[in-house]
Amino acid sequence: MDLRSLVVLLAVAGAAQSQAPPLPMEAKLENVWARFGVGSIIETELVTETRVSGEESAQLPASDAGHASGGAGLFGFETGVTRQIRTQTVIRRDSRQVVVRLEIKIDGQPATTGHIMKIPLVNVATPESPARRPRSIGREKVTTPVGEFECAHVQYEHREDMATGIADLWYARGLPVPVKATETATLFDGALEMKRTEALRRVVRNEPSPNPDPAESGRLPFNPSRDAQLGDWAVYTTSPRPQVLNPPSGRIDRVTKVDGNVVVVTQTLVDASGKPLLDPLIVNLSRTDAPIDLDLGGYMDGEQKVGKFVDDPLTIDGRRFACTKLSFSDRFITHGEVWYAPDVKVTGLVLEKRQSGPKSPVDEYVLAGFGASEKTLWGRSPADIFGNSSE
Repeated sequence: MDLRSLVVLLAVAGAAQSQAPPLPMEAKLENVWARFGVGSIIETELVTETRVSGEESAQLPASDAGHASGGAGLFGFETGVTRQIRTQTVIRRDSRQVVVRLEIKIDGQPATTGHIMKIPLVNVATPESPARRPRSIGREKVTTPVGEFECAHVQYEHREDMATGIADLWYARGLPVPVKATETATLFDGALEMKRTEALRRVVRNEPSPNPDPAESGRLPFNPSRDAQLGDWAVYTTSPRPQVLNPPSGRIDRVTKVDGNVVVVTQTLVDASGKPLLDPLIVNLSRTDAPIDLDLGGYMDGEQKVGKFVDDPLTIDGRRFACTKLSFSDRFITHGEVWYAPDVKVTGLVLEKRQSGPKSPVDEYVLAGFGASEKTLWGRSPADIFGNSSE
């Protein structure tokens, strides 16, 4: 693995962590992202220096120790200095959450696929590990290309599976990311040393709309999970393709847990006899918040594209469903469409179509029935379609 791959891996993995670097107490009084509307941009420059530690270098042949301009390094990791531009763009927003796309551009190369982060704007209690509790250093002025900021300086130590380190962060009021951050870390039990410095480079803040429309929030106009109950189910059929090994014959969605406002759904692809083909997919939905378009269509990353919600009723087996349709594409699907209806149990999905290429066949998942526990409310049950092995 080269240094570029390592830096991308660490950067995206860090962005995906549910516990971001802790904020000082004064910044916890509100989620500062609430001040940033759709189209807002925060850009930082991160410089990372990786080298084999002095102790390890002495024990390795010169060809393995690497060099400042980028050598072979330890365990196959190149050493040297890498610069990256990290751009965070607000792409969805309403009163409850902000959705941010992170793009990473390393050493002038094309930007990597973006990572999507959902940031709640409501108070969410999260336990803070003593190992991650910040230590207040004081107040300091920090100068960046954006300007000079009066900052709260905090420090914390972290210990992960492969790395330990100390990070210093400088936070300014009104900004959701540190104005400046430095970190010194060791990897692989001290075999590699890494130093990172990140500084604010650009800020574009759009005022949030007082009443975000569906295009800004991205939320489905209704919430199919609002009245979800344990045991609710929906079943879908598809036409297996002979050229695919062990093709699915359908999918069974079940509500397996309801914990307050959180609805846990298990989605299982099954064969013609109702036996699972893969491990079930676990999806968390909400009774209070409708899902957003990025959750409904395609693989959520920087290459995902979604259209607008449009009313498009469907009739299946004689029943008319008042559907909302959404078109999408991603890195795997060149064209896809999904239809959702408020009166369908579990997720609300009525029909899904997707095509992996212009000449590829169209895969469809069609609603065949839904119900509550042992009761079928419409259509057929999984046992009716696949037999008792699906129960």
